[in-house]
Amino acid sequence: MVESIIKVETNYYVKEEFLELKKSSEELIKVLEKYQQTQEDEVVLNNLKKFLKGVYLVLEEKECNEQDLDAIDSHNSKYFHNYAGMLTNYYFYDVNDMEKTHKANDEIGNAKDKFHQAIYKIVKKKYPYYRD
Repeated sequence: MVESIIKVETNYYVKEEFLELKKSSEELIKVLEKYQQTQEDEVVLNNLKKFLKGVYLVLEEKECNEQDLDAIDSHNSKYFHNYAGMLTNYYFYDVNDMEKTHKANDEIGNAKDKFHQAIYKIVKKKYPYYRD
């Protein structure tokens, strides 16, 4: 007797979570564009814009499978856990205006935190062992 094995694909899509991820991604891009200083900043922005296109696609298709979740987790690792992390080490500095520097870094830090929390909320479904 041959048993047929059917793999059921889990849909990790929760509209509110992906809307939050879209909003936090757009906000982060806007803040980083506002304080862009170098060519490296352009690379960070382009990567975030590509990521945002993927979020739009998930929202359009109303589906987030395991492969999509792995891709989001990969971005999470690339942005926040890499020793040379693109966003972890992203700060603004104006030698002539320390007040502007502090204001900018507060704004950037808040946007990074919202973005990271939005990603984490989605990714922890597959990886529940992630720390809060």
